[in-house]
Amino acid sequence: MLNTLEREGYQTAIISSNSKEVIKQVLRRHRIRTISQILSSSAIFGKDQLIRKFLKEHRLKPSEVVYVGDEQRDIVACKSAGIKVIWVSWGYDAKELIQSQNPDFLVDSPGEILDIVFEQLK
Repeated sequence: MLNTLEREGYQTAIISSNSKEVIKQVLRRHRIRTISQILSSSAIFGKDQLIRKFLKEHRLKPSEVVYVGDEQRDIVACKSAGIKVIWVSWGYDAKELIQSQNPDFLVDSPGEILDIVFEQLK
């Protein structure tokens, strides 16, 4: 999925409460080289601020970005920052918890992410 996005001209970044070093280790372990930037904050509920910083630094409109997350707080942060969020079912929080948060999209496979990105960010 990440390779397809890169081939199609999309850039991917990671915005996380995990440490940059842990994220880099995981990327190296899985030989993922398509991530253009990693933004990290130890503040568990500070993702909306990181998202706003990312948008400002890259001069992006909220409509030009879609966030892929696996936690309830990802949905809350995206709504606060005004960007669309794709929630993935194979992540941290249970689908039953997430449905009441009304993410823009719920997906069960990486292929569904591609479909949404290609439809939403033409």
